[in-house]
Amino acid sequence: MRCNPSRWLWGLIPIAMLAWGTFYREQPQVEADLTERAMAALRDAGQPWAAVTLVGRDVVITGRASKDGEPKAALDAVRSVWGIRTVQLKTDLAGAAQLPASIGPHSVAPGSDDALSAQQEAEAAAAQKAKQEADMEAEAKADAEAQRAKEEAAAAEKAREAEQAAALKAQQEAEAAAAQKAKQEADMEAEAKADAEAQRAKEDAAAAETAREAEQAAALKARQEAEAAAAAEQKAKDEAAAAETAREAEQAAALKAQQEAEAAAAQKDKEEAEAVAAAAEKARAEEQAAALKAQQEAEAAAAQKAKEEVEAAAAAEQKAKDEAAAAEKAREAEQAAALKAQQEAEAAAAQKAKEEAEAAAAAEQKATEEAAAAEKARAEEQAAALKAQQEAEVAAAQKAKRKTTPETSACEKRLTEAAEKGVIHFDRASADIDPKSSLTIAKLAEIIKRCPGARVEVEGHTDAEGEPDRNQRLSERRSRAVVRSLVHAGVAEDRLTSVGHGAGSPVASNDTPAGMAKNRRIEFKVFTD
Repeated sequence: MRCNPSRWLWGLIPIAMLAWGTFYREQPQVEADLTERAMAALRDAGQPWAAVTLVGRDVVITGRASKDGEPKAALDAVRSVWGIRTVQLKTDLAGAAQLPASIGPHSVAPGSDDALSAQQEAEAAAAQKAKQEADMEAEAKADAEAQRAKEEAAAAEKAREAEQAAALKAQQEAEAAAAQKAKQEADMEAEAKADAEAQRAKEDAAAAETAREAEQAAALKARQEAEAAAAAEQKAKDEAAAAETAREAEQAAALKAQQEAEAAAAQKDKEEAEAVAAAAEKARAEEQAAALKAQQEAEAAAAQKAKEEVEAAAAAEQKAKDEAAAAEKAREAEQAAALKAQQEAEAAAAQKAKEEAEAAAAAEQKATEEAAAAEKARAEEQAAALKAQQEAEVAAAQKAKRKTTPETSACEKRLTEAAEKGVIHFDRASADIDPKSSLTIAKLAEIIKRCPGARVEVEGHTDAEGEPDRNQRLSERRSRAVVRSLVHAGVAEDRLTSVGHGAGSPVASNDTPAGMAKNRRIEFKVFTD
């Protein structure tokens, strides 16, 4: 039964969705991290005038440089930050109309006609510049969106290739399973053939044993017949000896008769006796020749029969030996085949055991790594909790040492009113301050500089949308961004501190867009040590 590769493709859909969701969920954090590191690189390079805007991993540098070489230095500093893909430089040089009150004290007395005119011109120039920067930012975002679309298309192509690779892998696994099954069936068939060959060899060995027993019986029979022939030969010898004895007795009788004839007859009888003796001698010679011939014929027949029986016994014995050798060879072949099958089975079992051991080791290694990762995450979580607790304790201790006076309360009120009347805009899920907020930042800096001896804490707040940890980090980054802007506007850095409260201190309900907009705010606390 073969697998249908198309069914495996359904498992890739949730994987692709998970990868897609992870990319969009982590993108704001990546942009915030790259922004912070890019700003730090600009400060380290002595280019604090430059600001960065990120879309994905693409950066746009904006700002007004005072020297010709500063834009190039800012570009090199941002390019050196790891993780940034492309950098676009959209800056201008000093010489165009600027906000006279954006950084440092006024050079014109506030309230005068010249100051008002300069302020109006600065506001018009700032509006024009904000429009240009907005256009540049829109263009940068459009470029970034196009790049992101390309990346998404590349990711989709990669996912399609992964699906095809998974389908091919599934097909290869199915073919490998079929090949493994065919191999098992071939091994079983070979084993059955080996068993049949072994059974056949056993039967041949049994037949050889039967033939050997028959050969032994034939040899025994030939030996018995040879003994019978020897007995017949001995009997013939005994009969020849009896014939010789009878002949001797006949000769003795003939000699006695001759002596009696000689004694009874005359010279005539002597001749007759000699004739009778010659006849008797001839008969004896003929009788001896006949007996010798009969004996020789009997011995030759017995020897020929014994020879034939011995040759037949030797041929039967040789045949039995050949059959026994063939049976031994078949038995050795059977043993070799059985040994080879056993060795192959042991090798396959050893390979399977090795693979199972490697799989178990890999699983154990994976479990160990997961446990180590979990332990590391737990340790990091504990360290973060401890750090947060320590920072909270330090903040509580510092807050307990703070003192407020009527002057600090009045300064805090003026800051609150200026923040409510003005605008401090941030990009969505970002700590980058919109250039449109420069007038508000300048007014806040002037108010703080008119409160000598006071310290100001910048508090960042967010709405309840998103995860609490992310909102906490976002509020901290935004408060730090405001502090950096105030320092850039001429406020001493040692008079400013930043803190983020996340979504923990709402001033309105988070159930409506209006309430969420009120909760996304920057507040100021003024005190003295």
